[in-house]
Amino acid sequence: METSSANSTSNLNGHATYSPESQYKLPSFCIDEARPMKVVVVGAGYSGIVAGIRFLQRIKNITLTIYEANAGVGGAWYGLACDIPSHCYQLTFAENPNWSSFYAPGPEIHDYLKSVVEKFHLDSYIKLRHRLTRAQYDEESGKWNLTIQRPIREEQTLQNGSSQGGGQDNLEEIEDTADVLFTGIGSLSRWQWPDIEGLASRNRSPGNVSEITANIR
Repeated sequence: METSSANSTSNLNGHATYSPESQYKLPSFCIDEARPMKVVVVGAGYSGIVAGIRFLQRIKNITLTIYEANAGVGGAWYGLACDIPSHCYQLTFAENPNWSSFYAPGPEIHDYLKSVVEKFHLDSYIKLRHRLTRAQYDEESGKWNLTIQRPIREEQTLQNGSSQGGGQDNLEEIEDTADVLFTGIGSLSRWQWPDIEGLASRNRSPGNVSEITANIR
């Protein structure tokens, strides 16, 4: 009767026996080591700010980037007022006892959100004036492929060959990838005026429609 040696590749009860070729190799990381993960958050309003804080607090070994299309954090809160009581419209882990009114105006909410970013040191993770224009998930790699639009500052060239600021912004597109894509784009940041004839020329306030639009955007 023929028997198999310890190093043979024959099967025993349906399982392959030990052989040098099939020897298990230990991975080069600790069993409790978190795998690297790249997280991209889109938007630096309420949702994006809270997501950035919690990702950093609760997930180990991540690389975080927060893309914000506007020139500052705060999302829609550039010129609006809130219809929710101020003490309810704040984060439970970043309370503000100094609201000026029961219904806080937009600039005050905006300042509050900027203070939260500063308190939790999110500035270094936020890229302003970076707008997401494409997000496509790749099944094979398990990653998101992103296209980001950002401005290029072109300086004005003087007659003597020197340059100065104040040039016109052109746009360029850059590519990025992410293991996790979190979208914090609110509906209030994508508003538009209704298509009504004569709306742009109607005097609605000391500032006309085009001025209001420019200020908010």
